[in-house]
Amino acid sequence: MNRSTLFLALAALTFGVLATGCQRTTAPQHVTTLDSLLTSTNGALLTLRELDPSRYDLLDSAYHALLPSFLERLEDTLRPDEADQLVDRFLVFRSAERMGEDQRMLEERLAIRYARLDTLRGDLAIGALPDGQVREAIRTELGLARFEHEQVLSVIQNYRTAQQAWDMRDSLTALLSETRPTTARP
Repeated sequence: MNRSTLFLALAALTFGVLATGCQRTTAPQHVTTLDSLLTSTNGALLTLRELDPSRYDLLDSAYHALLPSFLERLEDTLRPDEADQLVDRFLVFRSAERMGEDQRMLEERLAIRYARLDTLRGDLAIGALPDGQVREAIRTELGLARFEHEQVLSVIQNYRTAQQAWDMRDSLTALLSETRPTTARP
């Protein structure tokens, strides 16, 4: 099973359980909801940790090394298909550092969130919080789960895009090295 399928399956399970878990106010339902949130957060973390962050560093280094060639080639007259390929790849290479940072920051937020959920689960188990406070905390965590689900999908898509750009670096180098015949200007 691939990473995105695993994550999507965990997310679907979580949201299915969560939809019913927030409708009741019994402590077992809160426990079930928190367990589902913990499972989905852990699944998201595992998925993100499988994505090699060094891919972004390699693309960023290549971007800086190829920047003069990019700029020189962009000054030339290009066919529409060449321009599309060059600009698309240029944008991915240029964005690599930001994409890597987004992935690292999301991993950190999910790790913090997991610890917070685990603490809440422990507090619930010993009855340290009133039911209303638990319901509010769960409602907040459900909102964060939906938001972070979208962010995880975005990071996965960015990783795929970065991987494709890296796999096509040889054709990019060839495209950058192409020179147009110069015509004498009057």
